[in-house]
Amino acid sequence: MHSQVTPEDIRQNLNSSLEEERLDGLRALRGSFGEEWLPLLYRAMGDSSWRVRKEAVEIFLAQSEAPNHIPGVIALLHADDNAGARNAAVEILTRLGRQSLSCLFAEMNTEDRDVRKFILDILGEIRDTSAVPLMIEALSDSDGNIRAAAAENLGKIGSPAAVGPLLELMEEADLLLRFTILQALGQIGTDVPAASLLKWRQEPLLRKALYDCLGQLGGVEVVDELVQGLFDDRPNVRHSALLALEKVERRHPGELTARLPALMRKKLAEALAPLLEDNPDRLRRSALYLVGALRNEQTAYRLLPLLAEESLREATTRALISMGRNAAAALMDHWPHAEAYQRPYLAYVVGMTGCVEGLNHLLSAVQSEDADLRAVSAQALGALGVEQAVSPLVPLLEDQSQAVRAAALEALSTLGGKCPEKVYGALQKLLGSDDFQLRTAAVTVISRLDVPAAESALVFALKDESSQVRQAAVKALGKCCGGRHRDSLLLTLTDEDPEVRRMAVDVFARSAGRDAFEPLSLVVQDEDLWVRVSAVRGLGATDHPEAQSLLVRALNDPVGLVVIAALETLAEQNPEQATPFLVKALSHPDAEVVCASLKILAAAGRQREIESAQSHLCQHPASEVRLAYARIQAEEAGGRAIAVLREMSRQEGDDLVRRQLETLLEDVARGTR
Repeated sequence: MHSQVTPEDIRQNLNSSLEEERLDGLRALRGSFGEEWLPLLYRAMGDSSWRVRKEAVEIFLAQSEAPNHIPGVIALLHADDNAGARNAAVEILTRLGRQSLSCLFAEMNTEDRDVRKFILDILGEIRDTSAVPLMIEALSDSDGNIRAAAAENLGKIGSPAAVGPLLELMEEADLLLRFTILQALGQIGTDVPAASLLKWRQEPLLRKALYDCLGQLGGVEVVDELVQGLFDDRPNVRHSALLALEKVERRHPGELTARLPALMRKKLAEALAPLLEDNPDRLRRSALYLVGALRNEQTAYRLLPLLAEESLREATTRALISMGRNAAAALMDHWPHAEAYQRPYLAYVVGMTGCVEGLNHLLSAVQSEDADLRAVSAQALGALGVEQAVSPLVPLLEDQSQAVRAAALEALSTLGGKCPEKVYGALQKLLGSDDFQLRTAAVTVISRLDVPAAESALVFALKDESSQVRQAAVKALGKCCGGRHRDSLLLTLTDEDPEVRRMAVDVFARSAGRDAFEPLSLVVQDEDLWVRVSAVRGLGATDHPEAQSLLVRALNDPVGLVVIAALETLAEQNPEQATPFLVKALSHPDAEVVCASLKILAAAGRQREIESAQSHLCQHPASEVRLAYARIQAEEAGGRAIAVLREMSRQEGDDLVRRQLETLLEDVARGTR
């Protein structure tokens, strides 16, 4: 369509009474826009159809010359009989950002108060601090809406320079404007003296906004007032006080409640209790946070019923953990009578607080019929770190639940840090088990133990009949002592299982020395592609003089992934020497290899070599290659790429690719690439 359309066609379409025809006209403009079309484009911005207005805005912004026409857009703000045109202008000026500022500043002298308010709102969205002096001056505007807009948008920018003028205006403002000022001061957050705000606490209608503001910026000095607010007659004020207290506590964790006098702590606890009931979850979670911060162990049991509500379980559990070990110990008296759904959470709290008073309950719970309780209890036993937990945990490694087995494995590993000999003694016999999963678990845990016999056990496991056990052993030896068992690991490079071979390759590759060259060169032609990929990447780190010849040979590998690995490795070693190979790879039959070569060349700043293959890449049969080339041109060449991108878009036969090319073209023209 774009190649056949004429200027007259576009003009007729834009004058049509049909929305779709006007849209077609605008879309045609994308490829042939010129300044002569601006009047029609401005008119389209005030079109009765939002789709037409949106399209006009996008076309305007896609032009690199758009900033030169800002005065024309600002004129649309004066269209008091066309809200669509004003909204289009606001969007354009906002999206042009700092480029709009000088024209907007000049237009603030207009007598049109609506336009002055629009400008303040636009400046608030752009959020450039250079607008702060103008906004502060607008606080003295004769129009109340302008003063409110100035205050609101000063809050959005968050400049501390606005604090003084806003506090001065607070003294003489009406109630509505004071609301706005408090919101703005809360957004600014810093350099606002709380004492200068607390004097407004006597104004009942301002109290909610005041508490919202104090929640954003207050410290310990505002806590008394906020606690008083929890007893206010109006629910919305109580709720604001609650949310503000939570924010203050989060900013000063532990300090707020620790410094509260005993009487105030008691008063706060009394106020929080009813807030935990029959309120929206957001408020109840806030109350739970503060209950946890108060660490009143005597009230912990009152939280247990809240675990029945799924939306509150996490907040309730965090609150119980925050209350500490003594609170958890106090809950142990309730364990025998606890509901089934409560016990996993109790077990978790016991583990997280280090409450050894709960040890016997956990030891009993790992034999429960409830898999969730068994898993959480196993995890908690590991966290407690007591030696008595080792033997009860070992049978869980063959539990029918995978979650329980995983929890037991992690718990035993954790305990291994505190009593390694005990854990090793309990697991050693599992190495001879008929169950390969048990042997795998034993190898995994033993690899983390600091005991002399562990290494011998792991080396022995390299010969296990199960590939999973051998994989676990290779992984373990690679982490803890690969260098000491090089000969044993060399044998695994011929293992029948490709994953074992790949893991062994990774162990040698991580050693990153010349000693790794020999083993890696043995598998660079392995039958498994992932083994070859790992070997190729590892060769690059060996710093061996013969490594490059093996990497060059890998460029002939039949699998593209291996070729890509070789190209990337060669480029990491020596970008200069790799360039001829990368240029040659631009003609590789595998499109993924071509894309990878393009990216590597672009990253190395080889724009000239990329452009030398332009005709081939622009017409490449694979769309991903064409798009990769277009994106690199857009990123690297910027405005110089516009002509190429336009030509590619004109010749592109795939609609999806063409749309992506047009988007790229708009981004480049807009300067966002």
